[in-house]
Amino acid sequence: IVPPIWNKPMHKGVYGKIWPIARKKYRDARAIVIVGYSLPSTDLPVRGLLAVDKGLRRVSDLELLVIANPDSRARSRLMEALAWRIEPKTRVVALDNFEELATILEGGVRGKSLRAAPPRSARKKNSA
Repeated sequence: IVPPIWNKPMHKGVYGKIWPIARKKYRDARAIVIVGYSLPSTDLPVRGLLAVDKGLRRVSDLELLVIANPDSRARSRLMEALAWRIEPKTRVVALDNFEELATILEGGVRGKSLRAAPPRSARKKNSA
C-alpha cells in the first residue's frame, strides 16, 4: 500500500524499485481491479502512472475493469483517468459496495462474472 501523497520519493528506496515494475504491470494488464482507492488530486504519481502511456498505444488491450468503491465521485475519477484504456470490448464493472464485490468473487451475482477471456496464446492453442 502506497500512501496517496504528492511527494513520493519515486526514484529512491523501495519506490525506485517498484515503480518501474508497476508501470510495466499496468501497461501489460488485461484486467484491472481497483478496490477502495479514490484517486485523490494529491496523488500525482499515481495519476501520472495511469496516464503515462496515453496516446502511445503500447499497452495491452484491457478486457476487464472493476472499480469497487462506495464513493460515486471516486468511481467517476477512476473511470475518467482510465477512459483511454477502455475499448468497446472492455467489460466494465462498477460496484458501490464491497459486499457485492465479495459475492462476485465467491461465484457471481446477476451475471456479473469477473472472468476475463483467456489469453490470446491460450485461445490459439485451444483452437488448434
